[in-house]
Amino acid sequence: MNKFVAIIFIFWCITACDSSNNKTLKKTHAASVVNIDTSDYSLNYLESLHRKRNFKRYDKSLTEFILSNPNKRDSVRKIIYLQPLGNMSDKVAGIIKEEINYLKSFFQLEVKILGNISFEEIKNRKVETRLVSEDDLGYYNKFKSSSVNLTEQINANSLIENYLKNNVPTDAVAVLGITEHDLYLPRMNFIYGSSYLKNRMGIISTYRIAEDYEESKMNIRKVVTKQIANLFSIPNVKDYVCVLNFHNNIEQLRAGTLLISPVALAKLKYAIGFDYTQRFSDLKEFYHSEGNEAMEEYYDKSLKLIATQVKSKK
Repeated sequence: MNKFVAIIFIFWCITACDSSNNKTLKKTHAASVVNIDTSDYSLNYLESLHRKRNFKRYDKSLTEFILSNPNKRDSVRKIIYLQPLGNMSDKVAGIIKEEINYLKSFFQLEVKILGNISFEEIKNRKVETRLVSEDDLGYYNKFKSSSVNLTEQINANSLIENYLKNNVPTDAVAVLGITEHDLYLPRMNFIYGSSYLKNRMGIISTYRIAEDYEESKMNIRKVVTKQIANLFSIPNVKDYVCVLNFHNNIEQLRAGTLLISPVALAKLKYAIGFDYTQRFSDLKEFYHSEGNEAMEEYYDKSLKLIATQVKSKK
């Protein structure tokens, strides 16, 4: 009898496993055959301006992204907020303020800076902190203002749970916390940043990426852009060289691009609802004002390609 029961149990396990696999396959197949018109978002004509990293596709298609119910702008939630946190040097605070115009052009949304939350208030809210290791403090403090006390790391999860998630503005489509303090998690010595999609909130640290002014500015621009894009449910990009690539270290970040891949940009358009021509024009003008000829040329080419595309449709 026991042997018979064992056979029945094994058969049930195999059947249940097959059933689960079939459901997964059916779900995947269903996503691939759903007929969603994505022609208004397609940017295939920009492929020549971008470099692929893989021959095989790893990133979700636009259709799969749409079916995933991503975070989107709506009639109420339509502003991106930057939230400065803790002790911050004038240099980093200045860079964040200067980046507002760039972020407005990139995301085609209103971007506002909230008032700084002091480190004392963070600690009073029972947010966990700990001292930065002596080795890290000795190396990274070379690039910091001597008047700014950055000796303590902040537990990113504790900060989100005990303070930030309960203070999201009602009209926020995304909130990005920015701190000059080092961030950590219980099982990780440090992190550059993290995203909490459920709360439409992310957090980044400039502690390990801010050095001389110009390099700090570009590094912060890349990290802030990537983290905000992630908050629209767009994960790190694997298929293209893209500002949404994951970086393991500062060297990879320095070598990274400011460009967003055509597929990721199509997803961003779906989540936000901007006009490509207006966005390309705004970014071309922005980079012209910065004297960045390479980026200005990229957006000039993008404008010409989209104009040709629109003309051919007519």
